Amino acid sequence: MLAEYRKRLAGSYAPFVVLLALLFGYLCRHFLKYQFSLAAGIRRGMRRGEFQVHYQPVIDLRDGSCAGAEALMRWFRPGQGPVRPDIFFAVAEANGLSIPLTRHLFKLVGRDLRHCPMGPQFRLGLNITAGHFARPDIVDDVARLRQVVGSGAADFVLEITEREPLPPIDQVYENMGVLNASGVKLAIDDFGTGHSSLAYLEKFPVDYLKIDRGFVSAIGTDAVNASVLEMIIGLAARLDVELTAEGVETREQLDYLAAKGVHYAQGFLYAKPMPIEQLQAWVREHRGRLPAGGAATDSVPAVA
Repeated sequence: MLAEYRKRLAGSYAPFVVLLALLFGYLCRHFLKYQFSLAAGIRRGMRRGEFQVHYQPVIDLRDGSCAGAEALMRWFRPGQGPVRPDIFFAVAEANGLSIPLTRHLFKLVGRDLRHCPMGPQFRLGLNITAGHFARPDIVDDVARLRQVVGSGAADFVLEITEREPLPPIDQVYENMGVLNASGVKLAIDDFGTGHSSLAYLEKFPVDYLKIDRGFVSAIGTDAVNASVLEMIIGLAARLDVELTAEGVETREQLDYLAAKGVHYAQGFLYAKPMPIEQLQAWVREHRGRLPAGGAATDSVPAVA
């Protein structure tokens, strides 16, 4: 009797199973079509000038000075508006466009810095993929950028996201040696969220770790993530690596990070990413007026 009941029950669900299968197939086809459309749009967008670079200031928490900025790619599709960076970067990675997109970033940054040089002490972070960093031509790509902008335009930092598997050390050590000798520095982005290891950090000449915004947002609200944040801060201190906190939005977060010894911060508390001309004006306007952790002033400049 039980077997007969199960047979009837399975039969009653059969139409729903078929419907779900058809729906799943439709969604898969729609997703692939959307992804192919975006990939084609990325290729066209690079040719047609639809991409821009916006720059988010990075603040030294020890004295409130603007130490530099992170260069962030933005895509504005005509008639459709902006495309979220996490979406178009994921599509680029899935369709072999990550490296062309990074080279396009370098090209746009070179154009911006020729027009608006920021100075030799201005630290400019450039995001690259782990795969690009392992290729021999990364040295040529960076050298070409530095040749375009000339000496004194900025101090470049290559930021490798930790959400991608980092390549074996022997694939990148020679590249980093050449770049490091020329003054280029290295940062691990989104640290604490992915694939990096203590052995990698100990053997590789990393200059900065960037704390993922998820840990910053947990300050005062999430004890587990706050504990991980303190472990990252302690690790950086032992390895003598400077820390940058991403996604700082409140004065509470700022004061906590500064009290724990974090060196730099970026986020909406200070400013949203902005075009290079606005960045130059912003740096001039706020020189010496930005809040550092524990500073006497409670005023925070309005986001741009």
